[in-house]
Amino acid sequence: MIFGRIIDGRDTVVSTQDIAREKALTGAPAGTVISAEFQTGGRGRQGKAWFAPHGANVCMTVIGPPVVQAEAWQVALLAGVSVVEGIALCLPDLEPPPRLRFPNDVTIGGRKVSGVLVEVVPHPKPGYVTPLIGIGVNVNIPTETFPEELRDRATSLQRETGEAMRNKGILQGLILRRLGLNWVAFTRGPLGEAILPRWRELADPDARRLFVLDGTPTLCRILDLALGGTVTLEAEDGRTHSLHAAQVIFGDD
Repeated sequence: MIFGRIIDGRDTVVSTQDIAREKALTGAPAGTVISAEFQTGGRGRQGKAWFAPHGANVCMTVIGPPVVQAEAWQVALLAGVSVVEGIALCLPDLEPPPRLRFPNDVTIGGRKVSGVLVEVVPHPKPGYVTPLIGIGVNVNIPTETFPEELRDRATSLQRETGEAMRNKGILQGLILRRLGLNWVAFTRGPLGEAILPRWRELADPDARRLFVLDGTPTLCRILDLALGGTVTLEAEDGRTHSLHAAQVIFGDD
């Protein structure tokens, strides 16, 4: 699968996700990419705003091939792996290397450098949906540009390397290349054979995030992600909990 054969590049948009949604519903081919220099209403998971100065970041949404609705949650893991691999190819000497925080936040030294938002729209084929893979990477943002409240939680490639990236299009192309190659592996076998081992390899074992458990936001560490999508969590009090990855990825947590 080739992602990026068709790229709709724009300067300023409300959200690349919104444009991708319109295009997907009107028949745009799989692999179409909508990219922008600036989003006035860019968002992450659960509607959270995404900080991105004009021209500083990779901001794009990829229209994926249709997938079985019950398997759509796997696309988020695949996309997260692809972003980490794209960054690693672009900056092979980056230390510490990029890691994953469940389900698909990309972090460097514990600070978030990239987020992935997967949404779906109905597909004409019964039981299938079209995934919209939104990817944002903080590229050329100096430390002092981050709002004070984000400096301990967010980072950029410029902050980590000390140098601005002259052509962020190279990074975008590498992410799309890895996304395409991983998609081929994804369609040839179950998640366990294609993506899950790689996701586990790249996951930060010490990363924690909030989950809503029994109605209460609880900081947890991921202990395991099973083939069927069951996520095993460890709360700060040592108790373990299980839920399905789709609950987290599509906003039920």
